Amino acid sequence: MIAAVQMTLACAFLRNGRRWAARPDVPVTAAVRRHASAPVSGLGGPAGPRRYVLALSAAVFAIHIGIESGTGLWAYVFLTTGRGLPPETAGLAVSGFWASMFIGRVILGPIAERVGAAHVLSCAVGGIGGGAAMIALPGPAVLALAGMLVLGLAAAPIFPLLTLTTAGRVGHDYADKTIGLQVAASKIGAAVLPAGMGLLIQHLGATALGPAVLALALVMATGYGLLVRLTASAETPIPPEPRPGRSTES
Repeated sequence: MIAAVQMTLACAFLRNGRRWAARPDVPVTAAVRRHASAPVSGLGGPAGPRRYVLALSAAVFAIHIGIESGTGLWAYVFLTTGRGLPPETAGLAVSGFWASMFIGRVILGPIAERVGAAHVLSCAVGGIGGGAAMIALPGPAVLALAGMLVLGLAAAPIFPLLTLTTAGRVGHDYADKTIGLQVAASKIGAAVLPAGMGLLIQHLGATALGPAVLALALVMATGYGLLVRLTASAETPIPPEPRPGRSTES
């Protein structure tokens, strides 16, 4: 089934690939041209954003995807071996984790368009910490189940919204390269961090998943907070074009 879907996508790309090369003529005002070419305040000069901003942004992506992938990968072992749930219940819980992530992307996307991506991102990062704490805390298994659903719902909008707001952090001229770096870092996080979680589970037991996810969530929240603080002045409003016949020197 996956192969059939991939082949369908490949055929669609081949058929429509020529359209992507054609770039429509979009009128660019002088203000937009100045805004796009101006260096981003606090991130560096004409050479591009600071390296520590790029490294921090990539680290946030890597940790986020590591949390997301590691939780989905080891949740079944955690729930069955660590919390004593029957296999059927644990399987449904893992499915619920991925389902909550799907629902979150459907619901939180339109919300982000209304209230702003920054607000949704802040709530989502905090929600990951809350869900991870529910998973890590000792208690009834239903607490861990609820924590997984909260974590999946909160994790849903982070990757797309962080990608969407990249230009606001590093400037439009460097957004494409930065996005490539972030995606590459996320793939590394998806491979390394779940593997590390597996080693912890092997040596410390299945219940080690909760504290590991919570620790990563706290590190990610700290990194995201620093990233927001460093790039707070990156997204500046575009000044309006002067009207003909009126002086703008005043």
